[in-house]
Parts: sequence; structure tokens; C-alpha cells
Amino acid sequence: MAQLVLPLPVIVVANVAVGKPWASHATAVLCGLTAGATFLLGLLIFVGAMAPASSGFSPQPLGASVMAVGGAAAVATWPPGLRRLARFIPIDPEDPVHAIALALAVVIIGTQFAFGLFVDELGSFQATPALTIADLL
Repeated sequence: MAQLVLPLPVIVVANVAVGKPWASHATAVLCGLTAGATFLLGLLIFVGAMAPASSGFSPQPLGASVMAVGGAAAVATWPPGLRRLARFIPIDPEDPVHAIALALAVVIIGTQFAFGLFVDELGSFQATPALTIADLL
């Protein structure tokens, strides 16, 4: 449940910033924090300080791909990047809600793709013991 409400403050601030003179600054800060936190997560995975609870994976490709996702989110939400993307997808480059939504979409889709590609989830499920009736009660 906590993972679902984690971006909620960012979403609330982006919606409050619509039409305000400080909207561009709030957008830059929020998108930068989102991209920077993703890049930092990738760096921690890369050096082995933080790793998923799964056996049979190498932290370097996973960490590098998560860092690339953070970089892609930063480039996509940078104002010139937003204006270029607005030519191809229906977003308003001046709207903070669109920028935050794009940053969160890039981060969520990119990290899910990276974890799906580099982490052996089926192997980790096979290593865990089977559920018993006591586990379900």
C-alpha cells in the first residue's frame, strides 16, 4: 500500500502548481527529484549496497539500466525535451501535471522493464518454501 501512495505528495504539489507563477520551478524540482532518486537507486544497486531479494542476478546490468531510466526521466522532463516530446505525444510542455506524469511514467515503466529483464523472479519463487495452511491463517 505504501508504494501506491508514495508519489501522492508529488501529484498533489503538481496539481496545486497549475496556473501559479512558480509552477515551472516546482516542476523542475519535482521532476529533478524523481529522476535523481531513480538514478541514486540505480547507483546503489550497481555498487551492491541495495539489491532485490532474488538470487541469480548481477547487480551491474540492473543498476546501470535503472540509472539509464533516471537519466531518461531527467532528459524527458527537461523543458527542451518536453517541447520535443510534445510534438509526438499529446502533452502540454508548460503544464506541471503533464511533466510529473511523464516523469513518473518513464520511471515506473522503465524500472519495471529493467527488473523484468535482469532479475530472475521465477527462480526466487522456486527458492521459497511452499505455503501451508498455517501461512494462510
